[in-house]
Amino acid sequence: MSGRQSTPARDGSNSLSAGFAPFCNAGKLVSSLAPQLTGLVKGKTIKISGHPALQLRNGTGRESIYVSISSKPEILRISDDGTISFSAYGARVTLTPPPASDVIKLPDASSRAHSLQHLLRGI
Repeated sequence: MSGRQSTPARDGSNSLSAGFAPFCNAGKLVSSLAPQLTGLVKGKTIKISGHPALQLRNGTGRESIYVSISSKPEILRISDDGTISFSAYGARVTLTPPPASDVIKLPDASSRAHSLQHLLRGI
């Protein structure tokens, strides 16, 4: 799918795109992480992209959230089996839709019979 973008079903039921929704809104991200944000322990202070950040880790130390040390704390990084970094909070974003030839329409939840092979046919 290199160079292609996917479009969720119009009813918003596509689980693939729904899985990314919390990452597009800091409030939703924190809400989705809330059940896992118990028993956190203060870790080390590091710099992430030049910003001081405090590590908050779970009891095992395997999972961590790094929060900016500022008057308005923001999540800068989440580390578990992988790492997700966040930056440019509040920055303006200009989105340009790709040409229609680069868009793949994903099936909605009622079309679960579609296979990955069916989606990739013709790419």
